[in-house]
Amino acid sequence: MEDTEQIENTDIHLRDYWEVILKHRWTVATVSMVTAVTVAIFTFSATPVYKATATIKIDKETPKVVNYEDVLPKSADAQDFYRTQYGILKSRAIAKMVIEKLSLDKHQEFQPSVGAIAAGSVDERKLMDSFQKRLEIEPVKNSSLLKVAFSSSNPEFSSQAANAVAQAYIDYNVDSKFRTSEKARQWLLDKINEVRARVEVSEEALQTYTRERGIFSLEKDENIVMQRLENLNMELSKAETDRMSKEAIYSESAGSPAEALLTIRGNQLIGGLKAEHAKLESEYSRLMMFYKPDYPKMTQLKNQMDTLEERIRKEVSNLVDGIASDYREAMKREQFIRSTFETQRELAIQMKDKAIQYNILKREVDTNKELYNGLLQRLKEIGTSAVEAISNVQVLDRAEVPDRPFKPSKGLNIILGVWAGLFLGICSAFSIEYMDDSIKEPGDVEKFLHVPILGLIPSLEGKGELYPELISLKNIKSPLSEAFRTLRTSLIFSSPGSPPKIILATSSKESEGKSTVASNLGTVIAQGGGRVLIIDADLRRPSVHKVFSSPISPGLTNLLTGNAEEKSVIKSTEVPGLFIIPSGPIPPNPVELLGSQKMKEVIAGLKNDFDFIILDTPPINGLADTLTLTQLVDGVIMVVHGGITPKWIIRESIKQLKGTNTPILGVVINNLQLKKNPYSHYYASYDYSIEKSEKKSRSRWLGL
Repeated sequence: MEDTEQIENTDIHLRDYWEVILKHRWTVATVSMVTAVTVAIFTFSATPVYKATATIKIDKETPKVVNYEDVLPKSADAQDFYRTQYGILKSRAIAKMVIEKLSLDKHQEFQPSVGAIAAGSVDERKLMDSFQKRLEIEPVKNSSLLKVAFSSSNPEFSSQAANAVAQAYIDYNVDSKFRTSEKARQWLLDKINEVRARVEVSEEALQTYTRERGIFSLEKDENIVMQRLENLNMELSKAETDRMSKEAIYSESAGSPAEALLTIRGNQLIGGLKAEHAKLESEYSRLMMFYKPDYPKMTQLKNQMDTLEERIRKEVSNLVDGIASDYREAMKREQFIRSTFETQRELAIQMKDKAIQYNILKREVDTNKELYNGLLQRLKEIGTSAVEAISNVQVLDRAEVPDRPFKPSKGLNIILGVWAGLFLGICSAFSIEYMDDSIKEPGDVEKFLHVPILGLIPSLEGKGELYPELISLKNIKSPLSEAFRTLRTSLIFSSPGSPPKIILATSSKESEGKSTVASNLGTVIAQGGGRVLIIDADLRRPSVHKVFSSPISPGLTNLLTGNAEEKSVIKSTEVPGLFIIPSGPIPPNPVELLGSQKMKEVIAGLKNDFDFIILDTPPINGLADTLTLTQLVDGVIMVVHGGITPKWIIRESIKQLKGTNTPILGVVINNLQLKKNPYSHYYASYDYSIEKSEKKSRSRWLGL
């Protein structure tokens, strides 16, 4: 079984909203009317306000002679630029310029809002605030145009102020350029003095360096040194080649025969001597065929041959000595050139080192001079352009005197007032509905309480209907009587098999009409032919005896305490078949009496004598009386005051009843305002004539 505190999710339809509006239609109508009338009163009593508008054009790229981008910071993009201009137009600086120009501190329109703070003076801050509230700046989309509007109750003053703001902005813009030019000039002068000092320092450092290093013309000296180094490198290469060639000849000549030397060095003298020696040797060999060795001619040839051999030996020796001498000479020359080359290379390295520092100092001098000359040129340009005040702001359309107020817009305000009133009225209706946590229609019972509904008892309307507690007896044609008869039918069919015989009628709290429901329910059951007994078990605030105009004693408490017999406490009523047992004297211990064994015996004994027994009990919350009696009954009827009793109290009561495992027959919604209830279509329509003298008939809706 679901917890009684759980709220069932249901679909919400548009008709639910519409029914809420219908239910609170008078609230909606009243709030709408009051709002619309209030808006109308304020609209027609408000002072007319006129608005004059001037149009200005702002160019981002200012048509100036000199660009200051390198001197002063520039905006990141056009959007930032125009946002800055809007801020300037709305600034207090522009407001102050206009206030002083138009003498607004003495203008009658600003006196009430500003007020004097001293004799002959006004609060300047309040004056500016009042002025800025009337000023509107509106950019024209996708353009560089800007609308400057001023609102005033005086049409002439509104146009005058709008034009004054536009002109003040132009003046501010021009003056700003003068200030910017002067600021740039001063900045340049400071920079020029700084750079001039840097030029002097760098030139002095360069001069000192050239003097200390003996540099007159670094580029010329460096070229000479490098040229000599290149020449020596070439000479060294040639000397190495020559030395290597002679070293090879010298190596081959060491220990080689004369014939090999002749191959190495083509000496013609040795070759001639060798040829002559060969000729003599051939002649000597030929003569040996004819003469003996000691023959004079033979001896002479032999001497000539020996002489030639000696000369050949001497020439070969001289040749070998010459090769060795050439080799040594080539080696000395190579060493000399290499030494000279190394010296020249060291000189070139030193020259390079000098050139590095020299170029650093020279480059610093050139950079400082270039910067100095550029600053001088810029200073000259600024001096030339400072005399020209070129504004990038133009007034396209001056503000004209408006011929009609722009507010209040009476027609629009009335329409908005009506719609606002309707909206507030609907919001009020839903707020009331939301804040109302009571049971207001049949659907709430099953939706929020999860128990069946037995009947709806409409509220009593009409001055002629008296005795509401016994309306079923006094006026059987009343809608209330019909509602109780419907309740009787629902009760009979509330339990499968047979209807409940012992019924407990209770409520969550006081004054919900449980005694009225119990009395009228017993009446209609008796009118239907049943034998009914109503027991007033509310031993704290009994009321059944009042309904039936019966003495309170002897009653139930007398019976339970043994001070009276059963026959003496059962009293008949004017309704045939209906009997009551009043409460009797109010006891100090109601719970003990109601929960006693005697109470069980009384109910068991009465059960055989009556068709139905209805126990009228105290409210559930805060009292244990009712819960004590739940074990003696066949079912419980929960009476709820429609539109009054909060749901949470009812849910708590039902939760307590379910905790006793007592069948809950259902809920009876009492005193329900059917005319105000949007669910009246659930009920069948009955038309009764209350009095023949009445001019109208009444309609009542009941629901099963």
